[in-house]
Amino acid sequence: MQAPEAAPQPYLEAARQGRTSLLSYLAGVALILLFWQFLGALPISVLMVLDGALGPNQPSLEGLFVSQPLPAFLGVMFTFVFFLLGMWVAMRLAHRRRLVTLITPDGKPNWRRFAQGFTAWLALSAAQSLIEAWLHPGRYVWSLDAPRFFSFLLPVLLLIPIQAGTEELFFRGYLLQAFGLKLRSIWLLSLLSGLLFALPHLGNPEVSINFWALAFYYFLTGAFLAYITLRDQRLELALGVHIANNLFTALFANYTVSALPTPALFTVGELDATFAVAGYIFSVAAFYLVFFFRFPKPEAATGS
Repeated sequence: MQAPEAAPQPYLEAARQGRTSLLSYLAGVALILLFWQFLGALPISVLMVLDGALGPNQPSLEGLFVSQPLPAFLGVMFTFVFFLLGMWVAMRLAHRRRLVTLITPDGKPNWRRFAQGFTAWLALSAAQSLIEAWLHPGRYVWSLDAPRFFSFLLPVLLLIPIQAGTEELFFRGYLLQAFGLKLRSIWLLSLLSGLLFALPHLGNPEVSINFWALAFYYFLTGAFLAYITLRDQRLELALGVHIANNLFTALFANYTVSALPTPALFTVGELDATFAVAGYIFSVAAFYLVFFFRFPKPEAATGS
């Protein structure tokens, strides 16, 4: 059987449809950071300053989520809207190619593949939560606050896909294709993607509960999403998984310690990092067996 790193890599070759010089990538990253970290962060920064000026505490995102949860959520999501806009500008100006080539080389997204990944991961997330709730009675608390929940519902449904999708376009699209210009090993690219994905998530508040376990969780997430992208030679599966994961957390079972507090149906009183890692490994294995062994996509069934 042919090794994964020897298999054709049309997804990585999509980078060659545009400019690939070091200067173009430096300009592209600069544009993305300008839109994401500066322009996109202006509204949430203003909200924090105003909240601090009107309240007793120093300006902080945590304080804003307590005093003005919906504006805080919208402010954070606005950064990802500009993150996506920065990606589009960078692709058009710095690389002279279309944003959609970060999803598929032929420029024609397969939304059925996206729906498959989304549905499968949503089911796996629900199963993992049910098992945890059964093993640890009282950990999941029904916390529906109907007015708050429905005030968040439409923003969550509209903006979480932008947030999770933009992260995929950047980490498993833009950066993965960029490194793929020099590297060809699926394993090395996946490990590198996992590391790059974990680094910005280490500042999330939940990481303080168990640094090494949750750092590994984020690393595993990034590596897994990169690996299935390279096996499938397109991004739709990873998009479906990431969006399903974040929507499930935001709407169905969110943690008391969360980087993005939302009024979900259930509140999880304790973040069990060990269970989270073990459950994620099980879900990854089940997903991989279904999509690449039992029901492989014919043109993607190369390597192992």
